[in-house]
Amino acid sequence: MILTLEFLGAYAAADVTRRDEPEWPPHPDRVYQSLVDAAELGDEAEVRALRWLESQVPPGMAVPEAVPMLPAETFVPVNYPDSGFDLEARSRQPRSFPMVWPRGSVSLVWPDPPPPVLQALERIGARVSHVGRAESQVLATVKAGTVPTPLVPDPQGSVSLRVPATGRFDTLEAAFRAGRFAPQAASASYIDGQSLTAKGPWSELITLRLRHPLSVVRVVDAAEALRRAVLSLLGDDAPASVHGHGGGGPAATGTHVAWVGLPNLSPFAKGELLGLGVALPRGMPARDRARCLQALLSVTHVLANGRRVDTEAPTQALSLQAARWMQPARRWRTVTPVVLDRFPKKGKLTAEAIVARGLTEAGYPAPQAVRLTPEGALGPALPSGAFRLRRPGRLYCHVEVDFAAPVRGPLLAGAERHFGLGLFLPG
Repeated sequence: MILTLEFLGAYAAADVTRRDEPEWPPHPDRVYQSLVDAAELGDEAEVRALRWLESQVPPGMAVPEAVPMLPAETFVPVNYPDSGFDLEARSRQPRSFPMVWPRGSVSLVWPDPPPPVLQALERIGARVSHVGRAESQVLATVKAGTVPTPLVPDPQGSVSLRVPATGRFDTLEAAFRAGRFAPQAASASYIDGQSLTAKGPWSELITLRLRHPLSVVRVVDAAEALRRAVLSLLGDDAPASVHGHGGGGPAATGTHVAWVGLPNLSPFAKGELLGLGVALPRGMPARDRARCLQALLSVTHVLANGRRVDTEAPTQALSLQAARWMQPARRWRTVTPVVLDRFPKKGKLTAEAIVARGLTEAGYPAPQAVRLTPEGALGPALPSGAFRLRRPGRLYCHVEVDFAAPVRGPLLAGAERHFGLGLFLPG
């Protein structure tokens, strides 16, 4: 879920540790307070949505540069309870109001919530008028999905940002009813994730849209159909880095191109592929890349399961955006199951260990944790057993993996990772 803040001018908020310095970026807790302020507290759905939000892990953030503005010193009446209501009779003290001018919008990214929570947060976001001081006017939008977030929570990070945590809504509400300022929220450490991002074996993901969706459970057939279409255009002298049969170079190490099926990621999806793609390996010779792309972009249709399906350039659908599959993340979940390249051995080799080894052999860092799951990122309607294998008889499963540092996708693992299976979704 993406909460985007488009400032209509300057952002006015002081650093709580140094009141003469501006705060940048906006702390997630300050944004959360703006949402609480905009919510209809008599609306139980909106209150539940705010409680859901405070219970999530701190959000990743995409933050533009901001230009500091010279603070203007203003003499204002003191605001003490015993100073009375006559502004002219109050003493005046100098105050400065530090501000910055953002050079773009700010995005905070959480996991996608259940649809009722998302709808409530969308309503709340539409009512947010400012973040920080009242003059920090803003347009806020909430929508499902994700964007790359260079600023990510990390215990070793050097940037400290205040974040909401479970119970924050009750604390803010109690302070408001008592007529006092709420206590500061706890802080979380953040780090520039770009500096720690590990690169996988793939440099690019090029996508095509299917004019008529295919079933995701037969993704291997769709991937093979795209492979046949591209190779038929390349002819007999197709590069080894494309067809994957010997010839040295990337193909010799198992990092020839991968043929990918892109499922519908909408919460209303019914298990359909919206598009197909090609993941290009790092180190692919420039001439091979150019020939592969030329052939791919010349494909007008594929023949899958005896059916002709026309293809075209991708639309703006989230499922077809390469950035959705390539954004760095620490946690990844399968959308199509991983096929094990060997059988587990009781007491010696577990399925989790096989998946972990497969990831490192494919060119990714060793994962911190591997968990087998009954369902993948597409939900319970598509368990691993529903998918067709290219080579029957192997074991396959949905998994979730965690890495110590963000890893850039696309993430493909397992024995059939070059043919649509073993595709992971970040987040």
